[in-house]
Amino acid sequence: MVDNFAYEIRHYGKILNANRSYYLTRSQPPFLTDMALKVYEALPAGDIERNRAWLRAALDAAITEYFNVWMCAPRLDEHTGLSCYHPTGIGMPPETESTHFDHTVQPFADRLGISVDMYKGMYARDEIHEPELDEYFVHDRAVRESGHDTSYRLERRCANLATVDLNCLLYKYEVDLADALDEHFGGKFAWTGGRELTAAEWRMRAETRRQNMNKYLWNERKGLYFDYDVVLREQSVYESVTAFWALWAGCATPAQARRLVDVGCRKFEVRGGLVSGTEESRGRISLLRPNRQWDFPFGWPPHQIMAWYGMYNYGF
Repeated sequence: MVDNFAYEIRHYGKILNANRSYYLTRSQPPFLTDMALKVYEALPAGDIERNRAWLRAALDAAITEYFNVWMCAPRLDEHTGLSCYHPTGIGMPPETESTHFDHTVQPFADRLGISVDMYKGMYARDEIHEPELDEYFVHDRAVRESGHDTSYRLERRCANLATVDLNCLLYKYEVDLADALDEHFGGKFAWTGGRELTAAEWRMRAETRRQNMNKYLWNERKGLYFDYDVVLREQSVYESVTAFWALWAGCATPAQARRLVDVGCRKFEVRGGLVSGTEESRGRISLLRPNRQWDFPFGWPPHQIMAWYGMYNYGF
């Protein structure tokens, strides 16, 4: 998988959300540095230079992804210094079933007095221009890029959110790269992107992100990390178990970790594990507002694993 991910970064510019041509504009959550280091630690110990060359290639790809996908427009918010899921594709995601967006398109078709199918065809051929619908699909694609498809946490706003989960992953990239450069490459790395990078630079990047996360994502009064809306310039109010990713990434202080565990376990722990979010944040469910699979009352393995390792890292 690491080799395949590195191949996609080298040839397509990112780790594609899936392997079809229409995913060329959409990435997926960045876990590559952690994966590469775990594989490296498990490689046979006989050929040190060969193993180090493999690690160099994997980390080089991760650095390329870091700068060219997550640390530039449209995914980087310059004001906060934090990153958002924000694919560059437009229009309806092609992978959905044919009627998936009929309820979304219906009001727009009604305004023109035409059928939903006719409207979808004209919209796909760029014969209809509807900015509100364009924005809806940008956010819908961003939800899919996040891996949390679907959730009321992200619906209709995902591309505007500096999410806790994404910025924890990027903090982990920065720390992983700093540690790997110090441990395996003498503190510096000749990136194929054209310049030499140092462990000290990656530690500075990690510390800057940690401070920005404290400023924009951490809520001391509530004892949780929250997503931040970079357009409205305010924290989201949705309580998500992704707050625990800060423990996995190691960006919380011991005091924040203690508060997060106290508050988070009380809010998210149920018999069997952790739910994705609180019932209050999800809101009322009805035929017109159905449940989403990454909301309460559902729990998912990645959330459990990230929380378990995070708590272990902090001695809980």
